[in-house]
Amino acid sequence: MKLEVLGLGALGLGMLLLSLSSTSATAQTEGTPVIPAEVTLDHSVQVEVTSRIVGDTFVAKIYLPDSYYESTSSTYPVIYLTDGDRYFGLAADLVYEELSRNDIDVVLVGVAYGTRHLNDEKRDRDFRAQGGKEDTGGATRFRDFLRRELIPSLEKQYRLDPQNRTLVGWSRGATFTLMTLFQDPTLFRNYVSLAPRLNYEGWSVIETEAEYARKHKSLPARLYLAMGAEDERMEHVPGLVSRLQKSPYEGLELEAETITEVGHDISALFQGLRGGLLHFFHLPNIAEAMEVWIDKEGVEAAAARYRAVRRTGAEDYDFREERLNELGYHFLFQGQVSLAVAIFELNVESYPDSFNVYDSLGEALLESGEIDRARASYQRSLTLNPDNENARAVLEQIKDR
Repeated sequence: MKLEVLGLGALGLGMLLLSLSSTSATAQTEGTPVIPAEVTLDHSVQVEVTSRIVGDTFVAKIYLPDSYYESTSSTYPVIYLTDGDRYFGLAADLVYEELSRNDIDVVLVGVAYGTRHLNDEKRDRDFRAQGGKEDTGGATRFRDFLRRELIPSLEKQYRLDPQNRTLVGWSRGATFTLMTLFQDPTLFRNYVSLAPRLNYEGWSVIETEAEYARKHKSLPARLYLAMGAEDERMEHVPGLVSRLQKSPYEGLELEAETITEVGHDISALFQGLRGGLLHFFHLPNIAEAMEVWIDKEGVEAAAARYRAVRRTGAEDYDFREERLNELGYHFLFQGQVSLAVAIFELNVESYPDSFNVYDSLGEALLESGEIDRARASYQRSLTLNPDNENARAVLEQIKDR
């Protein structure tokens, strides 16, 4: 049936919609089943990836922050979460609340199978190294799928930082996470292992680590390991933690936490996942450190210290360009114009390809009366981004000055 609505006008169209809604309501009251619409998560998409290695099709559930659509050049740290059908929603909410709302932008990928039923069925195949039920022992194939198929595919489609990958696993997925750490440590930069079982049906994380230690002196990775204090699997974890803390591994950074008053349950997962996210991504704001350094040493010494720390300890602070920009405006609005200019100049030095830092520097230079330098800064901003209407407008205002 075709409905012709052209020419009805506002009143006629309103009456038509009212009539249709009344008809729909009548049909529902007469027993017609209503098929509910599916619920989707904000900022999330999903893609299918077929694996020749595993011989199966996987679903990648992907959370993208708002800024992903606002920039065309930035790359993003990426978190790969096992058991994506079970825990992607929880993880996406935590990423949004704890990271995105604090201007810490990451991409989350839930490695999934399509339904929770399939997740429960196939995780046994993919997370176990050997033994157990029929068709198990596929952890090596699953890890090869991640390295050779899923990760390359997503890094071609999305702007993901290959130097900043994180693997997160819970329970059996946490055991897989530790096995990956000791068998293929450079695949991920960060490892979040939540409530792992260290000795599991014929294979042992402890033995795998010992074998790795016999052959290697370095372990270039960062590990966050958490478990509920009441978890029955806790027995062997302190021993592993102690061994890793005392080990001579070069490059290993370890943070281990015991979550009080919880066992092997959703509370442990929630608190552990939150702790892991904050540990790896919620870095101290470099602008706050700069304020302290400026008060104690002056702006020139503070700038030198900033350069040194950024060069040698960039992982210790949040060095995003917005941080110094915020500090520059803080000084500018307080009337400390020379300090603002110095901070914006440092940001231009750090991010020479950003149109926004040149725009901010131009504003401070105008305030200080340095018209020629301000003009050059705004012109550079406009060159980097021809759509910067603010720079265009300011240049027009000062063209005769």
